[in-house]
Amino acid sequence: MIKAKGGRMKYQHMRNEQNGAVSLFVVIFTALLFVAVTVGFTVLMLSDQQAATDNDLAQSALDSANAGTEDAKRVLAQYADCQERALTTPGSNCEKIRTAVNRNECNTINVALGSASGDQSERKIQQSEANDNASALQQAYTCVKITPNTETYVGKTRNEGDIRLIPLKTDGAQFDVVKISWLKREDMELGAGDTPEFTPPNDDAVTGAPEPYQRLLTKTEWREQNRGAVLRVGALQYQAGGVNLNELDDKSRAVFLYSGRAGLGNQQANAIDLNNVDNHRPLTAADQSNLSGLAVNYPAEVRCGDAPQGFMCHTYVRLPSGMTPNQLHYLTLASVYRDTSFEVSLINSTDSTPCKNNTAETGCVEFKNVQPEIDVTGRANNVFRRVVSRVESADASEAPYPRAALGVAGDVCKNFVVTDAPDDYKDDAATDAIAQGGSCRSLTTF
Repeated sequence: MIKAKGGRMKYQHMRNEQNGAVSLFVVIFTALLFVAVTVGFTVLMLSDQQAATDNDLAQSALDSANAGTEDAKRVLAQYADCQERALTTPGSNCEKIRTAVNRNECNTINVALGSASGDQSERKIQQSEANDNASALQQAYTCVKITPNTETYVGKTRNEGDIRLIPLKTDGAQFDVVKISWLKREDMELGAGDTPEFTPPNDDAVTGAPEPYQRLLTKTEWREQNRGAVLRVGALQYQAGGVNLNELDDKSRAVFLYSGRAGLGNQQANAIDLNNVDNHRPLTAADQSNLSGLAVNYPAEVRCGDAPQGFMCHTYVRLPSGMTPNQLHYLTLASVYRDTSFEVSLINSTDSTPCKNNTAETGCVEFKNVQPEIDVTGRANNVFRRVVSRVESADASEAPYPRAALGVAGDVCKNFVVTDAPDDYKDDAATDAIAQGGSCRSLTTF
């Protein structure tokens, strides 16, 4: 501090020292800011890189699992072929495949395909012997289990009205009841606060005295009211080794199930008996004495309830033939108003043995090679992915099934009519043919 003339003090030197300290602090905080930004950027970069690596490994592990699924399909195709042709020669490829599948262990693929790795379960995935990406990621599927016979058949109806054909094929076990679980919340596209509506829209739709015609809501009205679905369940069955058209037609029945709150068919004891529905006239003139002139198939209301984590409707249907031996059975499913998820089980109502996957249910009978289950675990380095899938052969899922069929001994004339007014439909093709000197049977198509 310097004293100037007139008694005034000078602080120039001290102010210079204070200005230097401020500059120092500015430099320090600026450096710290740059360090923080650099460290943050580095952390984000390493985190993104790790996330990308994890995603790559997870996708690679999933690819490995999918590769195992495809190899399991090859084994299943050979397994089904060996069973159909009854090839059981000791030491043959069929015997190896049958043994591997029946053991149901992780090394199913290696044993069935005769891999050099023997009893080891892991099977590497790589395109060639060269060091490709798969080899660099150490891709492999570590465990593959194949279950050809399952207690359930799962699926979803398609394109609202298309028929799903399900072979009810067993390993010789008899059954007389089919359990159908159907309709999930996601099928109805419900939000978290939405409630499904299962009460009848009016008395004429599902209850009350039978009428020649019953009114159901339009598709728009149905969906606006958060209603479920109308499920068409059909049974097609015939004697193995010989097909009688009249018997085939008489035993082929269908019932329409309406998702309601107070209905039948929700227990084995009150299963919907297909003998009492769809009483149509057979193809021939025989056995028509007990049939009324009007053959109307009324929708049957079945009990449903909100189930956020599962199926909302459960229905039991009794087959017309019961447990008659040597009968081949097919189930047909189609939905109206909306597509619906479903699960089908076969039941022997006289068996009290608890089911494997649902101990509350009894008498379950396994499907044989209808929809096998494949359980695969894939690996990429130290990341694992597991895929459980159901597969079915083309003959089971794509078998042709006509929506309608006609058989006559003579000529057929078909009169196609497209109109909005029911009064416009008329059956005059036979009259026109006879007037022209010919004869035929007329069929008006609606």
